[in-house]
Amino acid sequence: MPEQIKITQSIDLQLITKNDCKELLELMTDVYPKSYDYFWTDGGIWYLDFIYNSENVLKELLEQNSPYFFVLLNHEKVGVLRIQYDFSYSKFPDKKASKLHRIYLHPKTHGQGIGKSLMNWTIKKCRKFGSEILWLDAMDTKIDALGFYEKFDFQVGSRVVLPYERIHLERRGMYQMWVKL
Repeated sequence: MPEQIKITQSIDLQLITKNDCKELLELMTDVYPKSYDYFWTDGGIWYLDFIYNSENVLKELLEQNSPYFFVLLNHEKVGVLRIQYDFSYSKFPDKKASKLHRIYLHPKTHGQGIGKSLMNWTIKKCRKFGSEILWLDAMDTKIDALGFYEKFDFQVGSRVVLPYERIHLERRGMYQMWVKL
């Protein structure tokens, strides 16, 4: 059984391993389009293959201080969480920072406090690691996500425009948000 971390009575994290590539792609093929398909001219198919192909996942799993987890709700895989500890943030290059690289949850789980529990756990872990800043990328037109991060005192540090031609032009903006730990 892969390593698991208990977050709450009903929420666990399970470390993703090299043997989980196919299952990760299958999960994200279900989860990602339900929230982001309208961003893409192809419904997000290209992005899913680009990010969740076995070669890329294996490369990400080899990165130091970058745990990648399945999120389990009552033992069912409902999303993913990836943290990159010791990952500098250009706005504060002299501060020790970590990045919340990925947090995706199936829409059927929204409103149950799962994201809040994961964010609280992530902040605690980043503090324990010695990070002074936690930062993330968030699509600038994803209002619900921005509001969620703002509840944790994240603020916009900068805005970038994604170069992917398959994203609708008006959906390419991304904020880099940060919070002091």
